[in-house]
Amino acid sequence: MTKIHTARVDFENNAEQFWDAFRKNLTLLTQSSELCRRCNELLADDVTTFKTELDYQSFRAYVSEFVGFDSGPAHAKFPIVFSELDDDEGEPQRQTYITINDDPDDWGAMPPGCDLDAEITKIINAADDAKIVVYHNCQPSQEVRDNGTEIDWFAEWCGVGHEWDEHDWTNWFRAQ
Repeated sequence: MTKIHTARVDFENNAEQFWDAFRKNLTLLTQSSELCRRCNELLADDVTTFKTELDYQSFRAYVSEFVGFDSGPAHAKFPIVFSELDDDEGEPQRQTYITINDDPDDWGAMPPGCDLDAEITKIINAADDAKIVVYHNCQPSQEVRDNGTEIDWFAEWCGVGHEWDEHDWTNWFRAQ
């Protein structure tokens, strides 16, 4: 099954610094490039669809470097949300997913002996093993939020999960 990736403006995140940097750097791109076309389409239509996985990854890497990309409010952390559609269905996937980010402020006080990077890696790997979609440092699209099921893993982590290994987390995710 072929996947189609899209990027959509999240109007709940005004991200003025991000959009200023986005527009300024757009003038530096080769105007005939696919990256430039996707950026212009996003500005004109508030959404863009990528033709290839490489185009999607390039765009995502490009926009994530701008100041303000990840500084939005908790409910709309990013000015652009990314989603994945099944090509043959044309509808958003009914995903079971988690969101996770690298911001230490979102994690709060770490229990003694816990390493944030190790915890993030452990949870991402376990979710992947359990076939759960991981949104790492980004938010799912509104369609995914409306149609999917988000697993609240953080409450479990705060309780006893921070003591678990990757295998324990994989089993927990599979049981959800």
